[in-house]
Amino acid sequence: MKQMGGLSGERRADIQGLRGFCLVSVVFFHIWPQKFVNGFIGVDIFFLISGYLITNILSSKQCINLEPRLINTMRHKLPWMAAFAMNIGNLFDTKDYWTAVNEIQVFTHTWSLGLEIQFYLLVPFLLLTERLIVVKTSAPHFIFPLVLSLVSLILFLVTGPIFSFNTIPTRLWQFLAAKVISDVSKYVRVKVDSKEYESDDALKKIGVHDCITYGICLALSSFVVLLALTPDYTIDPIILRLVSLSAMSFVLIAGQKQFTRAKIFEVPHSNSDGSFVLILSLLVASAIHFHLERPSLFWPFPLSTTVVIVAYALCALTFTPLVYRVRHQVFIPESVWSSESYLWNNHLDQHWKAEHKNRTLFAGCVNDTDGKAIIGKTFLKMEKNSHCILISRFLLVILTILCSNGNSASNLDILLVGNSFAGFSAPYFHEIAAGRFRSLRGIIQKGCSFLQPASLRCQQYRDAVFKLADAMRPAIIIVSIRTYAPQMGPIVENDAALTAMKEMFDKLSMYSRFVIVDDAYPAARVPSTVPTSLLKRARFNQSISDLKQDFKSYSSRFRHYFDRVRQFNHSNIVRLETGKLMFNGSDVFSWYNPHNGHSRYCDDYHLSPEAFNILKPQWKILMDQVFSALALVGVR
Repeated sequence: MKQMGGLSGERRADIQGLRGFCLVSVVFFHIWPQKFVNGFIGVDIFFLISGYLITNILSSKQCINLEPRLINTMRHKLPWMAAFAMNIGNLFDTKDYWTAVNEIQVFTHTWSLGLEIQFYLLVPFLLLTERLIVVKTSAPHFIFPLVLSLVSLILFLVTGPIFSFNTIPTRLWQFLAAKVISDVSKYVRVKVDSKEYESDDALKKIGVHDCITYGICLALSSFVVLLALTPDYTIDPIILRLVSLSAMSFVLIAGQKQFTRAKIFEVPHSNSDGSFVLILSLLVASAIHFHLERPSLFWPFPLSTTVVIVAYALCALTFTPLVYRVRHQVFIPESVWSSESYLWNNHLDQHWKAEHKNRTLFAGCVNDTDGKAIIGKTFLKMEKNSHCILISRFLLVILTILCSNGNSASNLDILLVGNSFAGFSAPYFHEIAAGRFRSLRGIIQKGCSFLQPASLRCQQYRDAVFKLADAMRPAIIIVSIRTYAPQMGPIVENDAALTAMKEMFDKLSMYSRFVIVDDAYPAARVPSTVPTSLLKRARFNQSISDLKQDFKSYSSRFRHYFDRVRQFNHSNIVRLETGKLMFNGSDVFSWYNPHNGHSRYCDDYHLSPEAFNILKPQWKILMDQVFSALALVGVR
């Protein structure tokens, strides 16, 4: 298939080079996942290239239909393994991508090929629908693919990880991104200038506009390469996808003209370039293509089906010894691992999400109807098991009998707020405070931090918390959050993050006698979660000594957050400095317990009981000091 930039049928070297970059970034991501954490973007750019090429090719045709060649290629590949439908088969599996990879399944990575082929089958119908809409309504060409892309992006954001990862509806926006931008640019160009667009067959027609375009392409290409291949630099996946696909769409469209192409991706054609491995790979790929793939397009159905079955059988036979070895001869370094630790991490890897989702914040808490009545309709739909209250009625009765001065038996109320980290820490705060409170109320919202400029949803949550705190006037407010501090830059004039933190500290310190802040958790920066990484390395007898973070690196990542925290001197705000406590005086915090091999993380952010075992004694000392201070003023 020729890589048609426009209608010329020209083969574009920059697209070939861009494919090579995508391949390198994905390979680096799989080999060194803890280093090249953004390398997965190569797959998304692959989808972008495919969508750009196939929509351009079919758009140039007067008559659009399913190519007989494509049907002949597909008709003998309908079962899961042979039909490029592994992504659909994945929908019936509860395991995520990394779990499947770690179980050594030969066909796991065919999910992306499945999406490619399914898009090729779908795109003729999309373009026919687009033409029909344009004819019937005279709407611009970009309207239909733009609406489809927006719907697809919304589905990608709101659906579960398995569905969003594996299906065409949630990936369509990646395939169509370049087409949408191309159609919009053509529409704008026609509106602005009705003249024929400059041809690229003569350098004399190259103007300032082309030079600027070339400079932008070069800058965008370099930027995306740095994002994908810079070690130890993380960025939010959604932001990374949107930025990278937008940038590469511009590069692909600009590349329709020879002069404005991003030469960064064009590989020189020289006999001296490349290595033996590259040459060997090309020879093998050429042999397979000319002697197997191309002839198979014209084979009768029984023969092609037989060849596919035999090929898969040979692959299965080849990998059987490896699979047997992995499943029946698990490698566990005796110095660290034992069968018990292996079971611990496997259970954590498989079940912690379901268990956390279905549990309450702390034992004995019930639906907080009074709290919800106070908040009213100012807050969006609550997360499941995120709003409840525990009232120590037995304690109230006993203290009422013992109390002789006529005061209330207990006037110590506690309010626990925060994001998903509050859900994990709640049982431990409850255990430390047991027997010393009148009521313990929890209200959390996943993904929301008090410490940064908030989205509408998070701002509504903050307003709800302040309204509840104003009505309660609790003795203690516990704020347990994952701080998104690495996203903060240095303090600047009119600093938004500093303003948000000041608002939070001022209000909470006004509503409560003491505010306990549990924050600044160091994250374990592995894409496959810590329990999965431990299991994978145990299977292959690989070292786990790199699964750790040094205190200097942690302090550097949070330095801008700490700079802001030091701006406030509220006497009734107590910071637990949880991140520092996790290091427990050491220069290094291991993401697993080196004595028993248990993971200290449930995924790559949230702590497991192994980590809370470090924190709980230190939290108790600090909270005991708060309770003692409250007792001195008659709050107990």
